[in-house]
Amino acid sequence: MQRANDCRDCLTAFQDGIAAAIGSSEADWSGKAADQARTAVAGLGNKASEAGTAAQFAGKLIAQQSRALSTAKSTVPPPPAVPYDPAAANAGRMAITDPILYGQQAAADTAAEAAARGRCASGGDLRPHGGTDRGCPARVRARSSGAAVPASTRAAAAASDRHR
Repeated sequence: MQRANDCRDCLTAFQDGIAAAIGSSEADWSGKAADQARTAVAGLGNKASEAGTAAQFAGKLIAQQSRALSTAKSTVPPPPAVPYDPAAANAGRMAITDPILYGQQAAADTAAEAAARGRCASGGDLRPHGGTDRGCPARVRARSSGAAVPASTRAAAAASDRHR
């Protein structure tokens, strides 16, 4: 902001210098050409003053944007955790050979899926996967949208639930 004010002050001083030069030239130089030259140079001084005012205004706007960015940076919550991915969870469990670790991981995956289903069912997080609700089970998607759940989907969901 200070640089913008310095720029404005410099350009205002430039305009003042031009105005003084124009004023001092009137006694020594007269005529149509002199008047046209003074008018042209006065226009240059006026443009310099306008540029100084614009620089000051730009400095104020940059300072406002900086404050807004700082406020946003300090108040925006962190991005959500990676959404539950059943395929990745299954692949991870398949790589575990220790039955105890497998059981622990299966319990953790079940809890993560239940949390994901809870978010989907509540409607609070219907779009956990980049703007789609594909991470929500089909019956939850249908329920949240108000659509009827097809019998085939209900049967597949029941079979899936029995195998857990």
